[in-house]
Amino acid sequence: MKSTILRVLLLALSLLLTGCVDTELKVANHTGGEIQLTTHHTLRTYTIPAGATRRVPHTIGTITIAAPGNVVWSYEVVDVTRLESEVTRGVQRLVLPLQVNGDGTIVLPSGRKIKPSGKIVPLLPRS
Repeated sequence: MKSTILRVLLLALSLLLTGCVDTELKVANHTGGEIQLTTHHTLRTYTIPAGATRRVPHTIGTITIAAPGNVVWSYEVVDVTRLESEVTRGVQRLVLPLQVNGDGTIVLPSGRKIKPSGKIVPLLPRS
């Protein structure tokens, strides 16, 4: 009886642990300056220096990028799981490599491009 309960508990635990998959963006900054990327999935902001690549935990949702020149780009519903043909796979991990260009365009590994759904440029004070 005890061995049966133990087996059921071990099976349930293994199913629980193997069902978890980390998803992340692998962001290459090609804007020419430092960017601040905010993922609304985790509500965290990551600094990515010019020319650098950084991994950012993200599954689905809006991402916002503050770029050089006080420009802010937003991208609606960036979903790592729906871009399955673009991701690289690891053990319990899906990684979506992407490149952010100076005009705000995100380029996926296949060459497919995602344009920002919104662009905010702050007004300069009048002189």
